Amino acid sequence: KVRSIPTKQDIQNMIDATPNLKHKILIGLLYASGIRRSEAVKIQLSDIDFDRKLLLVRQGKGAKYRYTILSDIIIQLIKEYFKNTIQNNSYLFSTATSHITDRTVEAIIHNAKQNAKITTPLSPHSLRHSFATHLMENGTKIEYIQQMLGHKDIRTTRIYEHISTKHLENIKSPQDL
Repeated sequence: KVRSIPTKQDIQNMIDATPNLKHKILIGLLYASGIRRSEAVKIQLSDIDFDRKLLLVRQGKGAKYRYTILSDIIIQLIKEYFKNTIQNNSYLFSTATSHITDRTVEAIIHNAKQNAKITTPLSPHSLRHSFATHLMENGTKIEYIQQMLGHKDIRTTRIYEHISTKHLENIKSPQDL
């Protein structure tokens, strides 16, 4: 099954088309760190290591803990957001009493996709796929990608080798030779 992977430009267009700073952070974080939406909603401020640019993912799939990376851009946006915001609980994406829901994440991504006029299928999980595919295209070792995604089996991570077509772009057709 061939998956539609949002391009870097698609993701940037979604962020640019989103007026709410907290929603920009959510979209960027899903892409910048490769986390699942169910993990994103539960991020606590204490899980963010700003100095080392790492995010602790607590109780990910399989009740496992892992670290993944953060971008300079996301760190800057988070700092900017909390400079002007009083936090009512420990969650990054908080509500009056707890954290946002998976459905809220779906709605934010859906609205951003519509605002950016993206017509291809795209979900929060698509941003995770883009994270892995773009890292692989940039030459990141598959074992590191596996660790950041929290995959138990390397074969699960290897699907991104098939999705990525970057390696094909430099091969000349025998007809052209």
